[in-house]
Amino acid sequence: MIHNKEPNNININYNSGAVTVIPKVNCPLCKSNDASKFLAVKSDFIDIRFNLVRCNRCSLIFVNNKPVLKEVIKLYNKMDYRSLGSFEYAYSYPIFRNIVREVTRLKNAKRILDIGCGKGEFIVEMEKRGWDVYGIDVSSYVCKLAERKLKKKNKIYNCELSDCDFHNDYFDVITLWTVLEHVYDPDTLLGEIYDILKDEGILIIQVPNIENLIFKFTKEKYSALQTVPLHVNFFTPETLEAIITKNGFKVIRRLSTRLIFPSNLFKSFKSSLIEKPSFLKLIVFFNLLLFLLPSTILHFFQICIPFLGGEDLRFYSIKTK
Repeated sequence: MIHNKEPNNININYNSGAVTVIPKVNCPLCKSNDASKFLAVKSDFIDIRFNLVRCNRCSLIFVNNKPVLKEVIKLYNKMDYRSLGSFEYAYSYPIFRNIVREVTRLKNAKRILDIGCGKGEFIVEMEKRGWDVYGIDVSSYVCKLAERKLKKKNKIYNCELSDCDFHNDYFDVITLWTVLEHVYDPDTLLGEIYDILKDEGILIIQVPNIENLIFKFTKEKYSALQTVPLHVNFFTPETLEAIITKNGFKVIRRLSTRLIFPSNLFKSFKSSLIEKPSFLKLIVFFNLLLFLLPSTILHFFQICIPFLGGEDLRFYSIKTK
């Protein structure tokens, strides 16, 4: 789900073609134009180095030279970037199962919208449990897959939320599983969510955590950073809560999940050690490997922790009047 306002754009040629880039944008959270350089990262998708900056007013980290909307949607429709390898899926499944269980337990809630629904894994499980489910995604490819899996048809929308005609106060629960980091204009999206969510309805947002342990040791080599320009916002617990409360919601629960995600661990340290080997990094890498086993056991027994140093942040919020 990507809301975009496109100021003076420039065309950049590269060896795979050309892309139109917005050269500089204001902070998506506080709208300030005062930001400091944070990191320059190379994308896995476009042969351009993207600039990550930190807002000097609110501390949000974001990409400052973004491709325009139509270029990014082309990327979504060309790839199934959400697919996981068998090992990663097995590692993540306990977390996914726990999410479904937690949402199912919400009282007086039966109608749910999943924004950025992907291939529909989450809403399919919710439909099996008797929920009235809806999904939205900008990728036509994954929308077709999700539609095939649902028993009730015409519940998947291949568009932006603003293009849907949902009534106000319509949904009991709205979820964004690793979506907000993709959104160019989070305020617009959260405002639209506020309108269609019932009073005291629940908003669940999960995003990657830029303050996680792996990033602190690998910096620009952290594999999740190579997802730019699909990821354009990089949240900390503080900036995630700030953008939620700014738009009329009250955070009622804060969780950190995925203490260490295997593929991110290996890719990040492999890249970092090859380019700048050091004894300290080797020590940290092998200690993280040892930490991986108890971390996996935590996931297996569905233990989510309040400590906010994991790779993902999951915040539960309630709509306030």
